[in-house]
Amino acid sequence: MTGGYSGLGLEKVRAMSAAGAHVVVPARRRADAADVLARVDRAEVDALDLGDLDSAHAFAVQDAEQGAATPVWAATSPALVGLGGVYCEDCDIAEPTDVGSATARIRGVDAHAIDPDAAARLWTLSAQLTGVDAFTPA
Repeated sequence: MTGGYSGLGLEKVRAMSAAGAHVVVPARRRADAADVLARVDRAEVDALDLGDLDSAHAFAVQDAEQGAATPVWAATSPALVGLGGVYCEDCDIAEPTDVGSATARIRGVDAHAIDPDAAARLWTLSAQLTGVDAFTPA
């Protein structure tokens, strides 16, 4: 979380940590950030200078194993046989969020994203706007 070692950003890091999240705080002044976050559980500091393209690239790019873990799991897991339209995170099916809880918007999937009626309305609107509907005979 950018700005995560001062002001509102620090409060967000504390709240996310208290909810069980592991929070990565990018910082140009890494030592300063590490001093502040030493007292926050599950918070780590990583180097990032937004004025340096190489620094930004190094921070943003996951290694191949990290980037591929959940997609590979989703492609090969017996837990997903016969399932479609599920959201996945951390090599598992994402649990629905509990609106208003400390973990809302940190982990899981919001109810509106898995609402079949909302999906049908979106499909209908998209087909109307684009003139393309793969499920209606031409």
